Amino acid sequence: MDPELLSAFTDEAESMLQSIRGGILVFVQDGQSQNELGTPLRAVQSLKGAAAQFGLQEIASTAQLLEDRIRSFIVSREPVPHNNSHELLDLLARIEASIGTIHLGSDSFSDDMSDLFEESFDILQIDSSPEIVQSEPESFESPADDDFEIDAEMLEIFAMEADDLLKNIDTSLDILAKTPDDRDALWEIRRNAHTFKGAAGIVGLKKPSELAHRIEDLLDHLAENEIGPDERIFTILLASTDCLKAITAGEHSPQLAARVTRVYEDFDKVFFDLKNKVEMPVEIAVEPAFIAPSAILEPVLAEIGLEVAAKATPPRSIVRVSLERLDEMVKIVHDLVVSRSVFEQRLVEFDQQIGELQNSTRRLQSANTKLEMDFEASMLGSGQNRQDNMALSPNASRLPYSAADFDPLEFDRYTEFHESTRELSETTRDTFAINTALDAVKGNLESLFEQQRRLIEDMQEKLMRIRMVEFGTLATRLQRAVQVTCEEEFKRAVVTIENQHIEIDTHILDSLIEPLMHLLRNAVVHGIEASDTRRLLGKPETGTIKIRLVNEETHIVLQISDDGRGIAAASLKEKAYLTGLITREAADTMADEEVFELMFVTGLTTAEKLNLSAGRGVGMSIVRESIEARQGTICIDSIPQKGTMFTIRVPLPIAVTNVLIVKANRHLFALPVKLIKHIGEFASSDIKQNGSDRILDLSSGKFPLKNLAAYVGTTNGDQHAGEQINALLLETSETTCALMVDEILKSEEVVIRPLGKPLENLRGVIGAAILGSGDIVPILDMPFLLKNGSKKRAELETPPPEPEKMRIMIVDDSPSVRHMTSKAVENAGWLAFTAKDGVEAMEMLQSGENLPALILTDVEMPRMDGYELAASLQRSEEFRSIPVIMITSRSADKHREKALENGVSQYLTKPYEDKELIKCFRRVTSGFHLEP
Repeated sequence: MDPELLSAFTDEAESMLQSIRGGILVFVQDGQSQNELGTPLRAVQSLKGAAAQFGLQEIASTAQLLEDRIRSFIVSREPVPHNNSHELLDLLARIEASIGTIHLGSDSFSDDMSDLFEESFDILQIDSSPEIVQSEPESFESPADDDFEIDAEMLEIFAMEADDLLKNIDTSLDILAKTPDDRDALWEIRRNAHTFKGAAGIVGLKKPSELAHRIEDLLDHLAENEIGPDERIFTILLASTDCLKAITAGEHSPQLAARVTRVYEDFDKVFFDLKNKVEMPVEIAVEPAFIAPSAILEPVLAEIGLEVAAKATPPRSIVRVSLERLDEMVKIVHDLVVSRSVFEQRLVEFDQQIGELQNSTRRLQSANTKLEMDFEASMLGSGQNRQDNMALSPNASRLPYSAADFDPLEFDRYTEFHESTRELSETTRDTFAINTALDAVKGNLESLFEQQRRLIEDMQEKLMRIRMVEFGTLATRLQRAVQVTCEEEFKRAVVTIENQHIEIDTHILDSLIEPLMHLLRNAVVHGIEASDTRRLLGKPETGTIKIRLVNEETHIVLQISDDGRGIAAASLKEKAYLTGLITREAADTMADEEVFELMFVTGLTTAEKLNLSAGRGVGMSIVRESIEARQGTICIDSIPQKGTMFTIRVPLPIAVTNVLIVKANRHLFALPVKLIKHIGEFASSDIKQNGSDRILDLSSGKFPLKNLAAYVGTTNGDQHAGEQINALLLETSETTCALMVDEILKSEEVVIRPLGKPLENLRGVIGAAILGSGDIVPILDMPFLLKNGSKKRAELETPPPEPEKMRIMIVDDSPSVRHMTSKAVENAGWLAFTAKDGVEAMEMLQSGENLPALILTDVEMPRMDGYELAASLQRSEEFRSIPVIMITSRSADKHREKALENGVSQYLTKPYEDKELIKCFRRVTSGFHLEP
């Protein structure tokens, strides 16, 4: 047998043997109360079943004998003699010795067993003393770290299985929270914990296996004694499940170790209290039938008179596939979709060529018919002339026949031209036949294409569903996060989830978990008021947090709203001003939408005090970074005393969707069909002017009229001055408007492919698609453009004076350094100009043209180094106020001190990142429009 499997069996058996021996010892210490034998009975059954599965018949037979003896003691109401107690331990010792021989050379197991032997028989000797040992709460030490190498493949399989099992436990806990008397939910928790314990034990993960075993023991004890779960038991089940999740996820921290220790202590206290509540022994009937290893708990429940839950359906065969392999299959299917679009385009071209061939054939037939008719007419005229000539001939009377007796065509006078016309006629008929055959082939191809289209769509749908997970699987976790935060903040709130049945791609769901958890905690900490405050405001004492999910085909939209105090824009602006993020003038002119954007600035917080949940000012910036890492967006809407709503939009990684291909200013663009409610041509008289805005006035309503060319930066004036305009009615989750385009081409099903570098951070574009014609077309994110582009378009129509861009002088003798630094400055939206040394820099400054707002200089340069340049600037009244940042590889304190003595504002040591350099610019400058 595989040594790893044997090792896993012995590890699990060691735990079972400790449970068996501990139960027997408690049985002896408590005056031989039969109630204490329920736990060792189940452990013996588990050990017997496991040994039988591994083919260890000797251990299984001895375990059967031990089980029979324990059953006889349970049935008996008389005190058990000490010799019989010795008999139980003797049988147990035989099992321990057998397992010790197959422990694969592990000395620790034998040492542990020897200690247990001595401890057991020492306790039996103590029983002869007049004093009875007081029963103490069972102690449980956290299992040691695994002492053998775990197979990576088995660990990966266990991780996937554990995730499913823990989700099932979460679901059952959610049911149990609503209906505490639901025994089916308890049974499901016990069943999944048992499966988890076995899977972890086989892999060799002792810690999660032991913790799951404690859950199983607790639920078994409740079932045996017909005890329902109370609040304390429900809490310990939640806490232990959270610990299992953390351990399975690979977390190793002192905080987790402390949590696990507390959970073990809680289990001990609960077991001790539950055992003290059980006063009467439970009647158990002897059942001699063999108990299958796959049904450990059912016979015990049946013996004590409890109703056994209905047997689960037979397990289905499951194949576990890594997401990487699944992604490869999805990419292949998407390539099939693209190939299908290309084939469809070629089929259209084929149909067009058949049509052209038919037209050419008809023209050929018409020409051939006309040619034949003209030729026959000419032949008839030629024949009549010959007859007249023959009649006038002097030899005509001597001919044996008369020409009038024959038709001219009966004479053998066919010319080569006549034969060619006949061949042309036959070729025309053949061409018609080929046309008919090609039509039939085209019909068959279209039928096959339609069949292939359905097959590809079915395969694509089924394959994509494998990657999908219902959003509702997070419900328990989200509610738990809110519940814990409410307990910490002494508040009350409930979570409601709308459309939780919607399925989301696994990758997207994983990326949304942490931002969503943070927003929920923020809703409790910053949004929901205390119960007393809510009551005074006329609100329900329990706050409400709503989560709404919408699938837009190209995007997943997640809205998190609460009915709390909202965001005080004035207070946020004041904090931003006090921290130096904005000027007083900017604060006075900022709209609420711009103020809410300050929430994402690192270091700015709305918390009044610092605690474990809030106050550091980094949470929201991390939320935005994690969402933008998936090319998503997040925006805030808030009404004071009404609440706040966060809207997250994340594009699907690779999606297949129908798009409408349109043209704006000679460029092709694609718009998702799902957003389009109406397509049509409208009269220019339907366009009304409303101030600076235009409105399309239709019978169905009035809609703001937008120009697609203005959104994509290709506007060329009023290009819709004709009598008719092409327009689309778009409906998003936030607005409905009419969108003008130059031309509406066609709809097509495409695969949305993400933009690669360097366009990966381009906003307003979902991705790109390859059309059947081979053209690459960008797919526009119209909800984003409509929401974020209006202000920019208004500025384009009436451009205000642009703020002066900050000019930065870069002084360095290295051309490559000057080039790279200039590029970093220009990418940040500022202006850069360079000098190769201090002398050239001073000459440029003294010319008096556009002084820089900042000078960035190296130290070691020819003619005039950085120290001399800084000193020269300090001696000049005109240039003294210009901040200087010195960049060098010299990090010694004496170099730094010398730079500061010469008036350098910041000292930056090489190497450095561009982000660090830009932050340094922001720290030393003021009074400029830093944000491009």
